[in-house]
Amino acid sequence: MPNEGEYYYVRNWWKYQHYRNRRPPWIKVHRSVKDDPAVQKLSTSDRWQLLMLWLAASELEGSFPSAKGWLRVSLGLASNYQADCLLARLQATGLISKEDIRGPKPELASKVLEQRQRQRERHSTEEERTKPLRKQKPLARVFEKPTMAKISEYVLEAGMSGEVSPESFFDYYEANGWRVGKNPMKDWKAAVRTWKRNNYGRKDGNSNGSGKARTAGNREIFAELYNEITEANYAGPLRPGGSDK
Repeated sequence: MPNEGEYYYVRNWWKYQHYRNRRPPWIKVHRSVKDDPAVQKLSTSDRWQLLMLWLAASELEGSFPSAKGWLRVSLGLASNYQADCLLARLQATGLISKEDIRGPKPELASKVLEQRQRQRERHSTEEERTKPLRKQKPLARVFEKPTMAKISEYVLEAGMSGEVSPESFFDYYEANGWRVGKNPMKDWKAAVRTWKRNNYGRKDGNSNGSGKARTAGNREIFAELYNEITEANYAGPLRPGGSDK
């Protein structure tokens, strides 16, 4: 504790400033300060200097040295004379004194703050524990290429054994990298059902496994029927390609 007369003290410091740290990076300015008669007696310039003085005093728990030159350097005053005049005005209003007028130090302040912090942490933990869990998005299913045996088994179970050739299905998608259009296949069973609906790869050989092949086959059938109907009018049969030459 500094000797009497070596320091000035800020009035009611401990009433508003109580920290666990000795040198906080900020101070509290209570709303009641603007209505304090002692502060109202000060000029606008002195009120600003008082605030700067509080900031400087916060480094020494609401006190500052009475040594010549300290106030001038800390507040950026032009001379020691200006510093002495400011000290005189602040002392006249009772805002500072060489007697310890900081008020009773709240010895239990740190314990109260620690208790409040523990309560906040406990409350936060309870909220986290009782908060409903977020619904997690289901993981995307990884496509697993089927074997010939699996395709044959599914075709038999689905009653498509006479309509879908597992070999044709497997060879077709094995050749294109198991893709549906430009996209990777996601469900090969659905692809089998689509294969059936499009009449691809029948075991009886009525389909050649592609739309273009079916179109060519239909064109040949139409040419044969056309030849039978118009055979009397042509010297030779109409070939599948659509020409009689």
